[in-house]
Amino acid sequence: LAYLKSLDVSVNALETLPESMGGLQELVQLKCSKNRLRAFPSSLGYCKALVELHAGDNNLTSLPTELAQCGSLTSIDLQGNSLTQVPTSLLAHAPALTEVNFSRNSIQGPLPKE
Repeated sequence: LAYLKSLDVSVNALETLPESMGGLQELVQLKCSKNRLRAFPSSLGYCKALVELHAGDNNLTSLPTELAQCGSLTSIDLQGNSLTQVPTSLLAHAPALTEVNFSRNSIQGPLPKE
C-alpha cells in the first residue's frame, strides 16, 4: 500500500484510523466522510503528498497539529463535525490551500485574519 494514491473509506462506522496511515507517503486523496471518527492519527502529518482531505460528517473535535506538515493540501472538507475553533496552525502552514469547508460545526472563536 506504500504507493496508494487515493483512499475512500466513506460511509462506514469507523471510529479511528490506524496510526500506520502515516506510511502512505504517496497518498493524494483521503475520503473518510460519514463515519464516527473522533480524531485523526498524528501520523497523518507524514502524508506529505496529501492534496484533498474529505472528512465531513464525523465526530471530530480537533485536528492534530501535525496535519500542518501536509503542505500540499489544497482542499479540506470538515463540514458537519464538532469542531469548536478553526485550526489556525493548519491554515497558517498550508500555502496551497484554496478550498476549506467548516460548515455545520460549533466554531466559536474568531476566524484567522490571514
